[in-house]
Amino acid sequence: MNKKALFSLTAGSLLLVMSACSDSSSEEASGSEEAGGGQLNIGLASNASTLDPILYTGVYESQIMRSVADTLIVYDKDMQDFSPSLATEWEVADDMMSYTFTLRDDVHFQEGEYQDGRLMMAEDVQYSLERSANESTQNRLNGVESVEITGDHEVVVHLAEPNSALLAMLTDQGNIIIPEEEVEGWGDQFGANLIGTGPFVLDNWQTDQQVDLTRHDNYWGETPNLDGVSFTFISDQSMMTNALRSGDIDIATNVQGKAGKSLSKTVSWNSFLCRGYRSRI
Repeated sequence: MNKKALFSLTAGSLLLVMSACSDSSSEEASGSEEAGGGQLNIGLASNASTLDPILYTGVYESQIMRSVADTLIVYDKDMQDFSPSLATEWEVADDMMSYTFTLRDDVHFQEGEYQDGRLMMAEDVQYSLERSANESTQNRLNGVESVEITGDHEVVVHLAEPNSALLAMLTDQGNIIIPEEEVEGWGDQFGANLIGTGPFVLDNWQTDQQVDLTRHDNYWGETPNLDGVSFTFISDQSMMTNALRSGDIDIATNVQGKAGKSLSKTVSWNSFLCRGYRSRI
């Protein structure tokens, strides 16, 4: 399963509250050809207040942001090392005071109100990272002094002092790459109109209810097999479990205590497989 196509649903504390299906059900599901497309519905246990990378504070907000925008690098599937994303390679200086990143040259932003889906350039990386370093309320890029453009698709990140945690910090959604014209154009409303380079586009946000995403057809990575993703905010655990049982959502987050134990006994992993999502994400 491609990590980008999965849009990092395993990041944070996303919990699939379903038990394993029987061997026969698994074989039947895995042996059948399942068509791509469709909608994945996810229940989030907390509301999202903003998707602006310098302002967000919640893990559930970051799970939406991971679907819409990309960082320079990501953790590998074992969470032990780093893998390329918007940056194809990187090199640290001998004195560990700077890191040079080579960027992909085929990445397009999603179409927005203030740009038409243009190519991402080194200037966008400079703007995004310096904005985070200077304005992040959570200090998600602490210790970065400046970002120098050394080519159309190359930047050098300069540090105030050696910091081996830089690469880990760059995987945080507070350091996603975004277009300056969208940020400046939307102003304080950018957090509700996030534009990035990710596999899904922010299509609709119903305050305190849900966020709907649609597939980004000009995505630089492997094309997601889903047509869209819907995140529904359900803070009450009883309502979350009922929504999962009824099929209103396909994935529930942070279901604990009696509700979690109840689901583990009554909801089969087969209910997830038989909807065809295993081949779609």
